[in-house]
Amino acid sequence: MNLDARLHFARHYGSMVTYNQTSAVAFGSAGFVAGALVANAISNSSARSRAKRLARPQWREQQLTRVVLTPTRTWCYASGQWLSFDHAAVMEYHLDHQGVVLNFANSEPLRLSGPAAWAHAVLFAYFRFGAQALATAMPIRATPTPAPAAQSPATAAATPPAAGR
Repeated sequence: MNLDARLHFARHYGSMVTYNQTSAVAFGSAGFVAGALVANAISNSSARSRAKRLARPQWREQQLTRVVLTPTRTWCYASGQWLSFDHAAVMEYHLDHQGVVLNFANSEPLRLSGPAAWAHAVLFAYFRFGAQALATAMPIRATPTPAPAAQSPATAAATPPAAGR
């Protein structure tokens, strides 16, 4: 039993970003020189802020890809190559608002999202922990529906019949 589906793939990590800081040299009136120096400072500040924003940890490499789940690995075809994620290396597996997230001790987190993400979650639990995990981790139990209360003849007569009867 395997899963072969198209899912959205993303990895979570920070990045090194470089930016160029400029130096202005201005000649002219005091107002012109002051304006040029202020404009240069604003430009450098903007470049620094943009670099910090791009460097911070975030979901990257986002793409729609083929994902194959086997009993021991999740395979993702991303950026023209197959990436293998060993299930034994998964330290934490959880659902988030986008899909499922696999956290590893020595690698960046992996997020898979899309309609088949729930199937990945169920099969991952089954492969990693066995059938008993499905009953304890994701309890799905039918709860009996309470029987309708008996109506008095007066109430029954006042109730309009249901459509289609």
